[in-house]
Amino acid sequence: MSREAVFAHLVALLRHYAVHHSVKSDTPSRYYLEEHCSSAKPQLFAAAEVKARYVSLHLFPVYVRPELLTTLSPQLRARMHGKSCFNFTSLAQLPEAEMEALLAAAHKSLTNGA
Repeated sequence: MSREAVFAHLVALLRHYAVHHSVKSDTPSRYYLEEHCSSAKPQLFAAAEVKARYVSLHLFPVYVRPELLTTLSPQLRARMHGKSCFNFTSLAQLPEAEMEALLAAAHKSLTNGA
């Protein structure tokens, strides 16, 4: 699979949250959602971006609430780089159900203060 296919898949997962957050960038290589729930100042909720060799998913709530990562599978943890970034080169590396659950938990942590 191409990086563009991975990007399209991640964007499809993120679009579900566009009704709750502001879309700050929606281009063929970058999709950026900004949240306004957790503080007075808008900040990153999640962003997908096509890079030279992989597609990155930045999920800021896991940076401020690392407890969201305690149940990550070894497959998804292997894709993690830094404290809030996941890199993928193929759809096979992306556990869809787990990523959906992580996105939902991240969103809930902002709206409910989980």
